[in-house]
Amino acid sequence: GVRPVVLIVDDSKDGAEAAALFLELAGFHTITAANGLEALIVAHYARPEVAVLDMAMPVLNGLEAARLLKASPVTRNTRLMAYTANWSLDDAALKEVFAETLSKSASADEFLAAVQQLAANNSHDATADL
Repeated sequence: GVRPVVLIVDDSKDGAEAAALFLELAGFHTITAANGLEALIVAHYARPEVAVLDMAMPVLNGLEAARLLKASPVTRNTRLMAYTANWSLDDAALKEVFAETLSKSASADEFLAAVQQLAANNSHDATADL
C-alpha cells in the first residue's frame, strides 16, 4: 500500500534527518521542514498523515505552527505530535492542539510507536474529506 507521509519539523538539521531516516526504515515516507513556517507550506502540498513538531524553533515555533495547521481545512486532519526537549509536556496549550506529546529523551522505540499510533488513527480515506 501507500506509505503514510510523516512531516518532521525541527530546526536541528541533524535531528530532523536522523528522525526521518529512522522512520523511512520503519516504512514511512518522510519529509522535513526547518521551522514552523516551512512546515505550513510543506504540509499544504504534501498533506502528511502525521506531523512531528519540535517546539523551540525560529520564525514560527511548534505550538504556533500546530495551531495554524489545525486552523487550515487542508491540514486540519494531520495528526500532530509535539516532540520536545525544552517544554513541559503537561502544558495545557500543548494538549489542546497535539494528539501526542513526547519528550526528546524518549527511546527510538517509543518515538516509532507514537508515530505509528498516530498514523494508524489517521488512515482514513482522504477523499472522504473533499
